[in-house]
Amino acid sequence: MSGHTLGEWKLERTGVIPIVVTADGDSICQVYGHRPQAYVDGQLIAASPDLLVVCKALEKAEASYRLIHDVHGGDSPESGRAWDKLRRCGDKARAAIKLAEDSKQERQD
Repeated sequence: MSGHTLGEWKLERTGVIPIVVTADGDSICQVYGHRPQAYVDGQLIAASPDLLVVCKALEKAEASYRLIHDVHGGDSPESGRAWDKLRRCGDKARAAIKLAEDSKQERQD
């Protein structure tokens, strides 16, 4: 399996069915279902590349923190910087989760 389509994805409303497209206008998918839910699902699909970046950054920051903590100890400046980076990545992950939860809430309303 090759990698996913790179670049920014966005959701467009073209008629009844929302379509997720790349920044170049190439179609990724069409989202079927009840209109409000399909649109919100499409927003989540369109956010997938950004969510993948956040997950990879969080994984890398956590692995780096563990290594630095093990080598330098918990009170070292290196460990503190790694912890700060891990926390920033955690903040980005929480923002992505909030986006997904807000989308879920919109579907339920």
